[in-house]
Amino acid sequence: MIKIAFTIALLTLTLNSIAQKTQKKFDHAYDLYAKKKYDSALYLFVDIYNKGIGNREIIYRSYYFIGLIYMDTKNTSAAKEVYKEMLATDFENPNSAYASYDELWNNPFSQFKHNSCKILAKLALDDSDYKLALTYTKMADTEYPFEHFCGNAHASNDIYLAIMYAKCYEGLGDKEKAIETLLPHCINNGLASNSELVDQLCLLLKEKYTNEKIKQQIESAKAGLYVKEIRYRGDVYQYYYVNIFNTEVEVVGSSYQIDYRKIKELKGIELYQYIFTREEFVKKVLQN
Repeated sequence: MIKIAFTIALLTLTLNSIAQKTQKKFDHAYDLYAKKKYDSALYLFVDIYNKGIGNREIIYRSYYFIGLIYMDTKNTSAAKEVYKEMLATDFENPNSAYASYDELWNNPFSQFKHNSCKILAKLALDDSDYKLALTYTKMADTEYPFEHFCGNAHASNDIYLAIMYAKCYEGLGDKEKAIETLLPHCINNGLASNSELVDQLCLLLKEKYTNEKIKQQIESAKAGLYVKEIRYRGDVYQYYYVNIFNTEVEVVGSSYQIDYRKIKELKGIELYQYIFTREEFVKKVLQN
């Protein structure tokens, strides 16, 4: 019995030692990658993955970085194979609703399959394979959804996916669907930048509608701005909305571009109408 216990203890120490060495090797490889020393970093990441010893997450993260190096060195065919294989593994994302704060904050590459889908979608777009790009975008959205504790991160992901969906629909010839996908995010929600989305949407709208039609829509949205009251735990909260091109969009009551000291007299709907007219989307879509 003592011999068995000693053997188990020795095995545990050996495995811990191997795990520590693997972690150190990964950290060194990552440092080389950050310094753009791709050949040296690739050698270490491949060595970690091929040996397959140690923490499974470190092993798969090494493989993920192999794909990133192929991307950075323009070897897209090899990158595709890496991320396709990532999707075929039985490795589950360590992120979950039960993950600790530190895990979710410090582990941005942990959602291997979600990120792999995004990369494969981008590569398919680069190849003008819009149907395949749409397939991978949907997988990133529904099959391997984004997980994070931070609302800003979720807002950024929602905007990114909307942009990807719209590019796919536009490439497939359905510009109307592309516009419908982008419109719900056209007003900045104060959580994540939507500048790229706004540029994409403005181009599509100007291709589809005349300047006069767009102007009419903006004026109608401003005039028809309305408020919704929502009760929650005995309190009443007010939210303001516009309807533009048959899409309801919330106008958030905070903007870094507005000096609220100069408009102290504006309240309620008038204040939100003022905020709406100074939105990046409104200003850009009205430009001739």
